[in-house]
Formats: sequence, C-alpha cells, structure tokens
Amino acid sequence: MRRFSVNRRLASLGVLGVLVLGLALSTVSCSSRPSYGVVLWSKNEASVKTGEIVRIRSQSQLSSTYLIALPHGKGNLEIDNWRVSPFRHERDAINFAAAYAPYVTETARSRSAGIVLYQSPSLTAQRVYRMRANQEVKVISRENLPGSSGAEGTTWYEVLTGDGVLGYCQNFDLVLGRGETAGSQGSSIDAALSQTFRPASFQNMIDTGRIDLAKFAPEFGFFPDPSTHSFRIVTPKLSASYRYSAIKDLGENQYAFVGTPVQMSLLSPSQIQLHYLGPEGKQVSEQYIAMSNDEVKLAIEKEHNRRLLLYGSFLDKGSFRSNYYGRISFSSEMTFSWTGFSRLQPDVIPAEVSGEGTVDFPLFLSDALSASYDGVITFRFGGSSGRSAVSFLYAFRNGGLQLTYAPPSTVTDGVVAEVGPSPIIIYFSYNR
Repeated sequence: MRRFSVNRRLASLGVLGVLVLGLALSTVSCSSRPSYGVVLWSKNEASVKTGEIVRIRSQSQLSSTYLIALPHGKGNLEIDNWRVSPFRHERDAINFAAAYAPYVTETARSRSAGIVLYQSPSLTAQRVYRMRANQEVKVISRENLPGSSGAEGTTWYEVLTGDGVLGYCQNFDLVLGRGETAGSQGSSIDAALSQTFRPASFQNMIDTGRIDLAKFAPEFGFFPDPSTHSFRIVTPKLSASYRYSAIKDLGENQYAFVGTPVQMSLLSPSQIQLHYLGPEGKQVSEQYIAMSNDEVKLAIEKEHNRRLLLYGSFLDKGSFRSNYYGRISFSSEMTFSWTGFSRLQPDVIPAEVSGEGTVDFPLFLSDALSASYDGVITFRFGGSSGRSAVSFLYAFRNGGLQLTYAPPSTVTDGVVAEVGPSPIIIYFSYNR
C-alpha cells in the first residue's frame, strides 16, 4: 500500500515530528479543506464502517474533529480527525479505499511493552511512539522490504494507535487480531540477530537528553554475525568475542548460544536481554535494544553540538575577573587560562595543577536545580597526575558569572543532584 500511505501523504504536506493525525490535520488551510474521507478506524461500526468513503461537511480546529455525512442520508456524525484519512478529491478517496480494503478488518496487538513505532519503515527512522504491553492497534498497510546481499527481507506494518499516532513497526513485534504472530519464531530469532544492539541505557540517555559520552559510544553493544556463528559484547567493563556451534531454543523466547556462556531472552526482535558472566566472574543480565550506527552517531553529534552551544555562552561574554579568585579567559578551542585561584586551593582546586587546561560540559543539572542554574561547567586542569577535573554549577546573573562548586559527592550518573550543605560560591564580573 506504498502509494497511498497516510504517513507519506502527510509528510508531503510538510508535517514533521510525531504523526498525530488530529494535530496534522489542524494545519490544513481553508483552501485545501478536504471534501472526502476514508474511515481508518471507526469507533462505532453501527454508525459508519471502517474503510467507508464519507463526505466531510466541516472540520473543527478546536475539537480536532470532522463533521461527516453518514451514508444513505442517515444524518451527520462528528468523528475524531485521526480516525479519517482526508482527501480533496473523490477519486483519491476511492483509490485509497481500494488499497486499504485488504486491511479494513485487520487489527493487531503489541507482543510486549516498549515496542517502538517509527516514522517510516526503517530502524534508522525517527521514533514516534512506544507501545504498551498488549496494546491494540489498527493495521493500515504492509510493506515488504528486500534484504541486502541476498538476505531475507523484512515486513513492516503501518499501524494506527488508539490515541491517534501513526507509525511503522516490524511484523515480529505484532500479534494479529486473528491470534497469529505476524512472523514465525524461527524467522524472528534470525531477524533479531541481523541487527546491532545497544545497551538499553542508550535509549534512556537519548530520551532524557543526558548523554554520557564515556558510556555512549559506537563501540559499545551486542554485535551478532550469524554468517560466522559469532558475536561480540562490548561494554565499558568488557570486550569479548564468542563463537557458537548452534542456537538452542530453550522455550519461552529463551535461547542459548551453544559453546558459549551466553544466553539471550528475545523480548522482541528489537529488544533482547543477555545473560553472561562478567569480567569478575559474576552473572550479568542486561537489556539491549536495536540501534544502528547512524542513530548512535547522530546522538553523539547532537551532544557535541549541545556542549559547543553552552561553551559559546562563555565566549560571547569575553573573560571573567574577580578580586578574590583571579581571572578566567577562554579560547575558541575549548581551552582556558585561570590565574589567581590560590584561595580555592586545595579545597576546590588541587594544589599541584597548572592554571591552564580544557573545558567540557559532561554533567547535567537535576530537574530540581535547572530553575536556579544555567548548567554545569567542568575545568580539566593540566599539570596534575591525580584529580584534575573540577566542576561548578554556573549561572549568568547580575552582570556577571556565579560559580557554585559541585563536589563529586553531589554527582550521580552524570547528574548534579543537589548543592552541598555548605556550598562554595564564587562570583566573577565580565571583563570585555
């Protein structure tokens, strides 16, 4: 149903981001107001049936609804925008209805919680929705995409959620309304092992906008290579390669890689859990999600840009001076020079460091602190063989810069959670 995909038709109108049909349709101007529609998912089949072509009499921007004429002169009905695919011309509605006909009665449910819907049928596309466990969706279309280098292709379903979001997911992630899984179990494990997986923490960092580049890197993940019966597991604490002779089905979506100490739980083809012995001989159980190199690189690029933007706010204000804590100047290469900071040694700044180094922004503010501070800046001093990184909460206020020391004890998982009970606060004025 490629030609008449609702998703692609909205994209052609310039609608970006989350595909919430009601919001998308609210942007249609009066000159392009639709006259016809095809019902994608009827709320009341007795009044109007799914797949039926209807006349659109008017639309309400306020309530995000259409007023449609019921078939056979039975009056009018107000219906949510997202339940109708709109068209200006009747012939387009007829063509769409014909292509949609095979899926009119087709619904499905998510196989597990956390199934992702994508903006287009690709694992590198924007993620627009995450489904609940056993969530019902309406099937809109299906696309069979060929595999590369002779590999088996992938089937994607275009689905509509009960709260009006349209997106794509792989067939293995769904159980069809007639009770059948959209893909066989054998092909499901094959499909899973054709992907690259990253620690589930990667997605959490992307979702929260708090990416720790020490833990978020392209080399970390689960990298299967079914063609050679091998895989690699790489984490900040482990880098190991394994070869297996076979994959043993243990039942209930559990698999063992024969000849290795690694087992895998297939939560969905895009979500797995690995069980293996860690570097200290302890049993490790970690969740991984499918994520391509392109997705990882894009997230890293955005994080670098975030840090550069923060640094720019310091460069724009020139250097900073204080009668008590010296003078700080910054260069375009994210380096600094700080003189006259002896009053901060050794309680804040180590005694043996030089006054030059690099600047970075690897830490984040907690939600509780974000209203009071602009960010967290980290100075990495040179000339020290020990601790050289010193972080401060900062705020530009009253014509100057306020720095509040953030000791390591206030940092948890890269987030400054609190200000200490007796914070060290220093002030600098702009020295343009």
